Amino acid sequence: MIHQELLRRAVTQDDQVLQSFVEYLAPPILNYLASVPALGGSGKPPVIEGLEIPAGLKINTAEDYARLTKGGRQEDQSMATHLLNGIFAAMHLAKWLPPDKQLTELEKRLWILGYICHDYTKIYGIQLSAGEIPLIKQLVERLGALMNFDPFLPEWHKYLGDIAFLAQNTQTKEGSNLQTMLFEPKHDLRRLNNVLRILSSIADILVHIKSPAEIALALERSTDQNLREKMVTLFGAENTPRFTYHKLTEVRGLLSNIINNAVMDAMQAQGAEPFLFFPNGVVYVLPSDKTITSLVSLPENAWNVVRDILMYGGSKANVEFISDEDDEQGEEDL
Repeated sequence: MIHQELLRRAVTQDDQVLQSFVEYLAPPILNYLASVPALGGSGKPPVIEGLEIPAGLKINTAEDYARLTKGGRQEDQSMATHLLNGIFAAMHLAKWLPPDKQLTELEKRLWILGYICHDYTKIYGIQLSAGEIPLIKQLVERLGALMNFDPFLPEWHKYLGDIAFLAQNTQTKEGSNLQTMLFEPKHDLRRLNNVLRILSSIADILVHIKSPAEIALALERSTDQNLREKMVTLFGAENTPRFTYHKLTEVRGLLSNIINNAVMDAMQAQGAEPFLFFPNGVVYVLPSDKTITSLVSLPENAWNVVRDILMYGGSKANVEFISDEDDEQGEEDL
């Protein structure tokens, strides 16, 4: 599977947890959920071979899906894309957590399994009350069997309550159920509630950002879904990293890619770490004690990169000898 091979290459420098995720969980996600819309844009319940829906549950109707997508006006995405983007974004962001909140290997695995299941009602195409905990756990268990949880976390059945709690509480408003003990979790309750749950909620906000500038809009919203508020809750006021971005006004193929890369180089030189990538720009994570200073030299630097690619195939170093006269003439011609 070409997608899995690309993912393998992407995580060669990451820890064993992400490598295991790509090896064992990415294939079933791609196989079963690539055609499942994350918001129900198809207008009909998904049909997933091997995933049985318990009798008596309310199946979503075409009207329900229309409501989810605001009458078809809201853009949808594949459930597989939704999950992959959320997991990679969250695991990247988790590296920035302060020492007392760094995730253990077990917590990373529990978090990933919980996030895979967080849209279980959309995967099944059903409606279910947040109070139906035994049924929620049953649905999560069936989904876990289909998604090949066994090799990723052999004792995952023992932590079924933890996984179900994280799945149910990725949303912090509609559908949440914070009666933690009713899920019968095995892991530390404070870690589940104050670290893993909040990380899930942040990831679920980030995956709906469709353009770099939207990170600023997300930071300015004054609701309890506010990204900034959740970041402060997770990291603590003194340790919260900040988001910044660059955005191109126009996207024009190779040239846009060159400019993107030139801007990234300039931003990274000032301590910003590329975080989310888009065709028209990049969102960065910036340490709380760092500030981006003047980028006045950026246009000239970007132009030099473009010039070298067009004139010399990427670098003057690739050409055996270029006289000053030839260089000046080439610059004029360009």
